[in-house]
Amino acid sequence: MKSMNVGASCAVGALAANYVCKNMDFAWCDRRKKFDLEVDFIVIGAGSSGCALSSRLAQGLPDCKTLLVESGDTDDLPEIQTSVDYFGKVDRIFGSERDWSYHAEAQKELNGRALYWPRGKVVGGCSSFNTMVYMRGDPHDYDSWYQMLGPEFSDWNFKGMLPFFKRAETHPGHSTFHGKHGKYTIMFELGIVIISLGPMLVAPLSDSSHFKSALKTGAVHRVTDLFIKAANSMNIPTNEDFAQSTEGVGVNDVNARDGKRCSASSYLKMVGAYPKMLSTVSSLPFGSLHVWLCSKAQRILFDADRRAIGCEIVVGDRMEGTVDEDSSFRMFMGQKVFGDSKRVIRVRAKKEVILCGGAINSPFLLLHSGVGPKIHLGKFHPFSNCLYSFIIFSEDIGIPVIADLPGVGSNLKGTFIQLPVFF
Repeated sequence: MKSMNVGASCAVGALAANYVCKNMDFAWCDRRKKFDLEVDFIVIGAGSSGCALSSRLAQGLPDCKTLLVESGDTDDLPEIQTSVDYFGKVDRIFGSERDWSYHAEAQKELNGRALYWPRGKVVGGCSSFNTMVYMRGDPHDYDSWYQMLGPEFSDWNFKGMLPFFKRAETHPGHSTFHGKHGKYTIMFELGIVIISLGPMLVAPLSDSSHFKSALKTGAVHRVTDLFIKAANSMNIPTNEDFAQSTEGVGVNDVNARDGKRCSASSYLKMVGAYPKMLSTVSSLPFGSLHVWLCSKAQRILFDADRRAIGCEIVVGDRMEGTVDEDSSFRMFMGQKVFGDSKRVIRVRAKKEVILCGGAINSPFLLLHSGVGPKIHLGKFHPFSNCLYSFIIFSEDIGIPVIADLPGVGSNLKGTFIQLPVFF
């Protein structure tokens, strides 16, 4: 995501895999009945949508157990957390173990070049990687959803989405379009206590929360001021709040405070489930949300009716989160299983399996699980840079087809952004 939008990510970015696929030609199910662990919800991917969704599930259903599985590690690194040294992150984080390090295919329109596509392999996902531009979609876009879907989907218009956008953020503005102070207590590692309605700390660059001295308030560069004035001279109006409309020119909001990034990992901090957090106030009972780091989901498990009932996970040595007295969870906590002896465990989801791996990893996992175009799955063989290179499939057998869905893994498009550079 080039502009972070946690509310929209939670609403439409999470792909639920608990539906029943019927009338398929090829019937296959996981016939091994034994599971190592049982939870209510499995959320795969602790990115923007995964952090938001898992924390809200745990809040709304505190008697249910939610397991959040993340392939990467925490985003608690200075190069990620600082909001001012972006190029320091480019030098030391991009291409590291905390980056999926994807590259697009070579494009003839780009003279054969293959573009680098950074993806955050950390808690927070790409919200821990991007430039912190916090901007919602245009209100007309959400209204068009309602027009396309019909009256029964009235909550998908801008008016219906607005309460969720407001719930996601704490904003210093006084507009009815933004979240205000409320009931949750968040304690960050630096000892700063903030009472907020939403976990995302958002403010325009002109706000004093970013930078304040005797000479300057806010973090707006002088070139930005000149650019806005130049646009105004061409009759382009100033936009004081892009949450109401995306038309015009102005200073955008960013998800940062006091020089520190505020990624989607703040959702986990809000409920006391961020791994290795030094201080927090949890609003959840023990055991309702667990976070496993360095643990890769390698296959979704289905029953005979082709309903997703669980997941195979290659567990890592960073399975952290709230720990309760439930022996089924404690049997895995603290064990070092990555390294010499990789261990695959099978987790059953009594209610739902929810994919939040993003535009690349969610369809990738679906394909590995037999959900996708039959013509490709039957001939599929993992390629050399496969995320799960330890999975071996026979070329003449391929992947058993659970659901022949031609759209899975197709139609991915990138967006070019040209940034002006001033010397």
